[in-house]
Amino acid sequence: MKKTSAISTLSAVAVLVAAMAPVSPAISGCAYTVSADGANVRDSQGKCVKTSTWSKDQWTEACGKPKPKPKPKPAPKPAPQPVATPEPAPVPVAPPPQPVKQTITLSSASGSVNFAVGSARLTKAGREAVDQVIEELRSFDRVKSIVITGHTDSTGSAAANQKLSERRAAAVRDYMISRGVNPALLTAIGAGEDQPIADNSTKEGRAMNRRVEIEIEGIKTVTE
Repeated sequence: MKKTSAISTLSAVAVLVAAMAPVSPAISGCAYTVSADGANVRDSQGKCVKTSTWSKDQWTEACGKPKPKPKPKPAPKPAPQPVATPEPAPVPVAPPPQPVKQTITLSSASGSVNFAVGSARLTKAGREAVDQVIEELRSFDRVKSIVITGHTDSTGSAAANQKLSERRAAAVRDYMISRGVNPALLTAIGAGEDQPIADNSTKEGRAMNRRVEIEIEGIKTVTE
């Protein structure tokens, strides 16, 4: 009985000694010294107590490491600007064809002799002049009619001048037909000496009065 009591007494003393012993700080992670409750042990200046194995990459914000500066937000990308589409160039609109009347005068006043004296025969210069009239027909979109009127000066009798003016108009008509102009478009008339445009008492006036007028009526595009 005495032996058992002694063992019990020694056990109670050991428990009491263990309870009264100071708590030694523990080491956590080998970087900072921490207490038994896991808090960092600090020195008199409030700094965490480092262990001998501490290194800078183990520095924590709890022990004074500055918080990393927030990264600046990237500047927003500018909104894409709409690409300006060039305006299409306006398409020029051709003016519509217009009804026109065009008169071309074949006269010896310019110095060219279109007919032999007192004759209805076209000279070379006269044929070339008519060829130019035929070329002018190409500027028309459509030809409605061609009226050829012969005129004379007052030399000779009125009856003779009337017949001469008719024959000269007919000569121009026939030549145009030979060059491919549609006969249905052509009308030849003579006005004799009745429609002078200059003074028959002068040489120059008579040359102007000896003429053939070709009036073309049709449709053509008139450009400015």
